[in-house]
This record gives sequence, C-alpha cells and structure tokens, in this order.
Amino acid sequence: AMSAIVLECNKNLAQYQSEKKRLSERKGDLFESKNLEEWLLGDDCPYPLEVIKRNKKLAFRVILPEDTKKLLKIRDLAGYYCNKVPEEFQSCLLYTSDAADDMQCVDLGGRRIIKKK
Repeated sequence: AMSAIVLECNKNLAQYQSEKKRLSERKGDLFESKNLEEWLLGDDCPYPLEVIKRNKKLAFRVILPEDTKKLLKIRDLAGYYCNKVPEEFQSCLLYTSDAADDMQCVDLGGRRIIKKK
C-alpha cells in the first residue's frame, strides 16, 4: 500500500512538471503573439490590457485562466499524495529537479533522490 502512495506521488509530480512546462511554453507563445483574444482572459482580469501586453510576469498570471486552474488542481493532488508518504519513506522518494540544491542528492535525469542524513 505504501509503495502505491509513493508511485502515485511520483506520477502526480511528473504530471505536474510536464503540464507546468507545457502551459508555460503555451503562455510564452501567446504573450509573444500579443493576440489578446487567444489569451482567453476572464472578465475579472485585474490588470489593464495595455499593462499586461508589455509585462510578461503579469501576463502569465492571467493568460489561460482555466488551464491555470487545472494545473493548480494537479499540483494540489501531487501535494496530497506526497504528504501521505510517512517520514521514513521520504528518503527514497523521487523529487522533481526543483528540489533544493543545498541538499545531498543524486541526479537521475531531471529528477533527484534526496538522501537524508
């Protein structure tokens, strides 16, 4: 049962990283196009259009809001499963490459195994 939770955690982390990369690339392409209709902005966009057309960081917050909500659900699901992994199993859990660089770890092609001391 525990290995199933670890596998589910890793599967969800991998899906989150993949979807995050895909969405970021899509938002980047849309930002460069400056075609606001394709940004699918909601009526509740808190920034003036002229501002977000020039500010990539702000634009990424509001471009494709429904896709962003879906990504956050995937992230939350990954967090749920990873929080179910007991402390003693965390030493062998695969983490994404976003793991802290100051920890001892082994790089496995974009993923790392964090080794606790």
